Amino acid sequence: MVVMDPFTRKIVGFSVRQGSLSGGNICYMDSKIASGKDWPRYISPDHDPLFNYWLWKVNLENNFNIQEIKSAPYCPWSHSFIERLIGSWRREFTDYILFWSESDLLAKLLVFQEYFSFYRVHYNHGGKTPNEITDERQLASIDLKNFKWKPVCGGMYYTPIAA
Repeated sequence: MVVMDPFTRKIVGFSVRQGSLSGGNICYMDSKIASGKDWPRYISPDHDPLFNYWLWKVNLENNFNIQEIKSAPYCPWSHSFIERLIGSWRREFTDYILFWSESDLLAKLLVFQEYFSFYRVHYNHGGKTPNEITDERQLASIDLKNFKWKPVCGGMYYTPIAA
């Protein structure tokens, strides 16, 4: 499960579950992502029957005070940002790594989350990172004649930093 802010393109969090999913598992995964984070006022899950589970609806409305907005059924364009994110992390990351367990995959996805939010610029935001959009962390300007490369995402990518 992944939660993303569509305005800033910032990944709020990931949760991973091995095996088949049930309504209770979805609620548990959602709670793991939500712990200690500011949640949006609206959420748009897909039309999977798991999101009709009674505890899911109670958690959204009562515990998190989130309004659920359903997308158009059988229409992947209604979740275009999340579809793009899933495609990006598969093409750019998980297709090139091995993971051995649920916890190993989650740890590697959290590394990708840091890369995606802090270092990967987005064309739609004028070359800014999601954290620059929310003013959480500005990237420092560097002298292009005096810089070095910092490995990110376990050395899969490199980003320039001031030397």
